[in-house]
Amino acid sequence: MTTLSRCLIAFLFSIIFGLFSCSKPNGYLDQKVYKNLLTLCPKKNNASLIVYYFDGDCAFCLAKAKAVETYSASHNLKPILIAKTLNPETFQFNIDKLKITSCVTVEKGNEYEKDLPFIKVTKIDSDRAMFDLDDKFK
Repeated sequence: MTTLSRCLIAFLFSIIFGLFSCSKPNGYLDQKVYKNLLTLCPKKNNASLIVYYFDGDCAFCLAKAKAVETYSASHNLKPILIAKTLNPETFQFNIDKLKITSCVTVEKGNEYEKDLPFIKVTKIDSDRAMFDLDDKFK
């Protein structure tokens, strides 16, 4: 077998192995921020969190928030929806109209801006490992 053949086989194995390997975290959430999320929305069991940090004035984002809530119910995840909004009254009206019953909070002063990806869905395990789930909601 030639060197080129060996390289090609090694390359193919690395691709196949990469397809079936476990996903790796995108990082770890700061412990203080994680505790703050749990204070806002306590968990009843060991479920991982699914956090959607979004623009509360965006109709598409509100529809995605409803999809996150539905997804979390069937995947044993605790949903936390964090909105930035310029109009809290209209935002609450829309949340009520969509019958979103998950933990919803309006960000008061950009406190999550550094730690959570904006307009992205993130799964956070109990060890604070963060995984991007946004591709499941496109």
